[in-house]
Formats: sequence, structure tokens, C-alpha cells
Amino acid sequence: MNKKMLPVCVLKILEEYSDASHPLQQKDIIRLLEENYQLEIARKALGNVLRELEELDYDICYKNGYYLDERQFTKSELHFLIDSVLADTTMTRLQNRELLEKLLGKESAYVKRGFTHVHTVSQLSHGDNPEFFLSIELIQEAIEKNCKVSFDYYSYGLDLQLHKRRERPYVVNPYEMMVSNTHYYLIGNYDAYDDISHYRIDKIRNVKILEASRKAVTQLPECRNGFEYPRHLMEHMYMFAGASEHVKIKFKNCIVDQIVDWFGKECRIEQIDHMYSYLFVKVNRNALNYWLKQYDEFAEEIKEE
Repeated sequence: MNKKMLPVCVLKILEEYSDASHPLQQKDIIRLLEENYQLEIARKALGNVLRELEELDYDICYKNGYYLDERQFTKSELHFLIDSVLADTTMTRLQNRELLEKLLGKESAYVKRGFTHVHTVSQLSHGDNPEFFLSIELIQEAIEKNCKVSFDYYSYGLDLQLHKRRERPYVVNPYEMMVSNTHYYLIGNYDAYDDISHYRIDKIRNVKILEASRKAVTQLPECRNGFEYPRHLMEHMYMFAGASEHVKIKFKNCIVDQIVDWFGKECRIEQIDHMYSYLFVKVNRNALNYWLKQYDEFAEEIKEE
């Protein structure tokens, strides 16, 4: 290997084999350079390389040895991100594994040992759409350019395989992408109508950015003041289409945590007694009916006469 690559190789070794708890002596770095890259270097020359890396603002520290202190994520942040990726069921198994490898790529071998559960990726449920990330990229580009998109939309058949819903592509005005209930959605407007619609991105294929400008979101009756991301997410908790309405729900106080999880802290609650309270919230009717079925022992809608 060309010795001009020496600083890069030393940095790679510090990234992979060192941290504050596992510093490396110069002799260790020299040995790893020989084993991993077939490079030989004298101690003095190695000292010069380490100083060069420090001058380039790499956070190389010395305490009982050399180690790279700067990491992209803290260990707790890395745990959260990795577990979030593992919980995702929309990516294919290959996409999931590649993303995990990127997250762990710049961590030391000692940190990587703490994530043995990453190997369970092959045992988890995964999506079937190899175009998932490409679709996200193209949709985002269309949103930035204010263009319409066309795509094929798929759904599962009884054979548990994805099938195209129709031969004619969907033409949609794209506005946002958002996560709801672990799935990633395109929020848009089907060109022939004047309401908001939702599309699972893991079921979208063959995305094309069209030259035609998208319809302004303020042209839609439910978005006269623009699209409000937090409000839409709260009102359409299961991503059902349709308008929202104001409702009153009587619920047992023991599920207040679930109320906040689903409706947020912007909702209004009035306590009736130590057992029950009222919830006042604006929500999509289909989503509410679905939610009430899950909590039928704890909540009921109160319809004003």
C-alpha cells in the first residue's frame, strides 16, 4: 500500500481499536498497521503522523496511550438509533443491515461488542421493496422542486406478495413525508381530488418526478392555512384519509398515559371524578372509530344531543 495513505490507515486503526477505556500504545499501532495494511513505520514517523492528525482537528488524546475521543454518537444515542432501525419493518433485510453497518462503522471494536443483538436482524420481519430509499430520495427532490410525482402503488395479496393495485400510475402532489406507527408515509394530494391522502412509501415503486408543478397545498379545503405537520399527525393517527371533527370522549383515568401517547399534550382534558375524565380533541372520524375499538373497555364517545 502507498505510504501516502498512512495517515488514513492510522486514523482507521484509532477509530476501530481505541477509545477512552482502551488506549493504544505506539507499538500497538505499529503492529496493527503491519497486520491490517502491510505497512511498516518507525516510532518517530508514527509520532509525526499522530501530530499531523491532531493539526487536522481530529480529537486524538493521550492518556496511558493514544485514542480517538471524538465519536459521532454517544453510546446511548447509538443504542436508540440501532434499536429504532431494528424495529423498522419497512426496509428490506439488506437495507436494514447496510444501515446498521453505517451506524456502527466508525465505532471502536469494543463498542461494537455491546451490540450483539444486531445479529438478530435476519430473524426479524422485513419489507419487500428494494426501491424504498430511492423512492424517499426522489419524493424529497420533487417536494423541493414543487413538482408532481407519478408512481405504482402496491398492496399485499393472499399469497403474501406485493401486487400492483392498478396498471395506471398514481399522479400525486407531494407535500411531506412522515412516520406514523413505525411506517413511513408520503402525505400528498391525489391529483383528481381536493383532499389529503396518505401512501406507504414501502409500497411505492417506479417513482418519477414530473415536469408539471404540484398543486399548492393551500388549494385544499382542509389546508387553507398551509399544512400543519404536528396537527395532521395527531388527527390522523392511523393515516386514514378524510376530514377531522371535534369529538368528546369519556375515558377511565387509568389510561391517561395512552391518551397523551395518541393525542399529545395539546388536547383538552376535564376531570369528572377520581375514576373518569372527558377528552376534547379534533380527530379523523375513521381513526377515532379504530382507536375506540382498541380501548372499548376504557373509553367511549359522548355524542352531544
